[in-house]
Amino acid sequence: MEDNLSTVKSGQVTHAIRDTNIDGFEIKKGQYMGIADGKIVVVEDKAVPAAISMVGKMLDEDSEAITIIWGDGANEKLADQVQAGILKLDDELEVEVHEGDQPVYPFLISVE
Repeated sequence: MEDNLSTVKSGQVTHAIRDTNIDGFEIKKGQYMGIADGKIVVVEDKAVPAAISMVGKMLDEDSEAITIIWGDGANEKLADQVQAGILKLDDELEVEVHEGDQPVYPFLISVE
């Protein structure tokens, strides 16, 4: 399991609590940021497009499995929309959805 840890990419979607400029993005309060491996990679007005776009930037030729964990600010319906959007990017991916009930982050996502 530890050997495979180096191949796992992690991402989080959260909302901005204030206007800011970071990682080359001008972010407005309330917008959603997709943060992949600690760096903001996308900014969107809604959580679902932010999650899908973030995963698109995390995928590579070795990606096989995606895990979506939904929490505060999301629900199963939104998580299913993220899953459908990811499968539009690559319909050969295995995508799992789980309720995580985590605060602050509507979506925690891993790409393996």
